[in-house]
Amino acid sequence: MRRILYLATILACAVGLTPALHAQTPPVPNRPDVSATSMSINSSGDDDFAPSALRGGEILVFTSSRSGSQRLWRTVRSTGGWSAPMSEGDALNHAEQLGAATLTPDGTQMIFAAYEWDGDDADHAQGRTDLYSAELVGGVWSNIKNLGPDVNSSSWESQPSLSTDGHLLFFASDRPGGSGGTDIYVSQRTASGWSRPTNVGQPVNTPMDEMSPSIAPDGKSLFFSSNGHGGAGGFDLFVVTGGNERGTNWGSLTNMGTPINSASNEYYFISLANAKNGYFTSDRAGDLDIYVAYPNPFPPDAMVSVSGVVTDATTKKPVAAKIIVTDLNSGEVVATYNTDDRTGDYYVLLARGHRYSITASAPDYIFYSDEYSVPPNAEGRDVKKNIDLYRAGNGTVRLLVYFDYNKSDLRPESKPELNRVVEFFKSHQEIKAEIAGHTDSLGSSQYNKTLSQNRADAVRQYLIEQGVDGKRLVAIGYGEDAPIDDNGTDEGRARNRRVEMRVKE
Repeated sequence: MRRILYLATILACAVGLTPALHAQTPPVPNRPDVSATSMSINSSGDDDFAPSALRGGEILVFTSSRSGSQRLWRTVRSTGGWSAPMSEGDALNHAEQLGAATLTPDGTQMIFAAYEWDGDDADHAQGRTDLYSAELVGGVWSNIKNLGPDVNSSSWESQPSLSTDGHLLFFASDRPGGSGGTDIYVSQRTASGWSRPTNVGQPVNTPMDEMSPSIAPDGKSLFFSSNGHGGAGGFDLFVVTGGNERGTNWGSLTNMGTPINSASNEYYFISLANAKNGYFTSDRAGDLDIYVAYPNPFPPDAMVSVSGVVTDATTKKPVAAKIIVTDLNSGEVVATYNTDDRTGDYYVLLARGHRYSITASAPDYIFYSDEYSVPPNAEGRDVKKNIDLYRAGNGTVRLLVYFDYNKSDLRPESKPELNRVVEFFKSHQEIKAEIAGHTDSLGSSQYNKTLSQNRADAVRQYLIEQGVDGKRLVAIGYGEDAPIDDNGTDEGRARNRRVEMRVKE
């Protein structure tokens, strides 16, 4: 029997491939419209597996044994195809075996598995293979930390997969108390760290082995590999749908079918937002290789990607900023990302059916927010939006505050933005600001002046009620006198209806 690593991910022991039929074995459909093609990045005679896609599939990070030990590699797609794979860096090479990895969509945060890790935080190792987190700082993976005993155990934890918003972490483990063999678990990110994992249960886990979980970009499907549900042979890839916000209670199970599955072993299916292809791993040609599945028979819902560069408004130099995505209807922060601190690049994915604000903030700068509405039936699209941040001592920003038509009462969705203003004032005690109200040109000049003054006053009053000293705030209504766009169009009038904060020391 050939050597098979536990999905080739850093297990010290081998696993046999004796299939065991599950009580409710799903059929193996044939999908003649789907092709499975080996990628050019695969090496000859070595294992290549566990791809993780960044920035909409422009970058793949994967695990390979081409250097003698399992390490992480990166390839970049261009019009000429995929680049020659490059090492993810020496900072991640402090282990006997390393991989697989999962990254946030912007590629600035990573969770990876390591066997016999002897780098930073090695003293906190829990078992033979543990999960670790890392942050990209100055182009180098840094702040490497063991996820600790709330996630890791004295057993084997590996093959992580992060949800797009970073709130759920799926992984495989053979810890005691599961269904048998290796099971799939899920942990939730909390204010104090990752929660204790929950076994995702049936219909996913069986008395045999379930591995390589991968949560779809829209969070509605979970892909995984199993030798306990029957199938085409060895380990097959399956998908379940309909899980809850905790990553459990999944619905009906589907075999992904041939040619994705084969008489050999398949693992690690990943699905991409707004793309027709997916990626998976198979040993059908001997070694583990990465394949492209086209078209993806289980595509996620369309999503909106927002990307660009955050720069200093004056110097135009890149700014290392935090990117916060907030659901305006619930007021909840749904995701937090970082810019690349070398380039200022950011990348965000937004699911359908919500109104969001995307806020860029950095120390010593005034934050900047913009609204993005993604209707339930929205088509996938890519939005490019560069952001200029002004130094805290001087600058004007438009505030995302909302009022009913011809009224000055603040709507509830204004609170996330105004609470950011409150925090800004608390962090910059020397700052004073003018709250400026503006309208479009519809209606009389006097009416618009009064309405804009009332709205500016409402914002000022809210800030005072939240603890900002009223002496630091002045509210002025400018009516229609200071347009920033053409009042002859609907779009122009919408931009002119605004409340701004003008900061000064």
